[in-house]
Amino acid sequence: MEDLVDRHVRTQIDWYQSRKARYRKAFRVTTSAVIVSSAMLPILTAVEFPGSKISVSIISVLIAVLTGLGAAYKWDRVWQSFTVAQSQLENSLAEWEMEMAALTAGAAGNVEAGWALTRVLLGQARLVVDSEIDAYFRMVTQEAGAGGINVHDRISGKE
Repeated sequence: MEDLVDRHVRTQIDWYQSRKARYRKAFRVTTSAVIVSSAMLPILTAVEFPGSKISVSIISVLIAVLTGLGAAYKWDRVWQSFTVAQSQLENSLAEWEMEMAALTAGAAGNVEAGWALTRVLLGQARLVVDSEIDAYFRMVTQEAGAGGINVHDRISGKE
């Protein structure tokens, strides 16, 4: 039972934990860069200096690119989705561990009850992951359009 839980639940928790940080960082870095760059534009347009026109153009392009990337990839939504899924899996795992501990403390003949609890945990984990994957693909196809993102990379872990 423990091996099944390790393969199907704990590995999924680890997967979300390891990947959500990159989406959080992408969201925060791009959002901060857009805010700072946008705040600089009025100053740069008011002050004349050598290269001021090109500076304003470069910063304007930077703002447009970062805003577009954020809108296309929805880093904030992916980060949120991964965090929620990880939390739900951790809660289901904690409930399973408490129930298994109660069974272990009870009688040695509770193997069948242990398997039943494990089936419930695996079912809950599958629902969480399937729900998150479904939401991810709906977001990708709606926001990026056909061919915008290779959704197969999401499944294989290459993204």
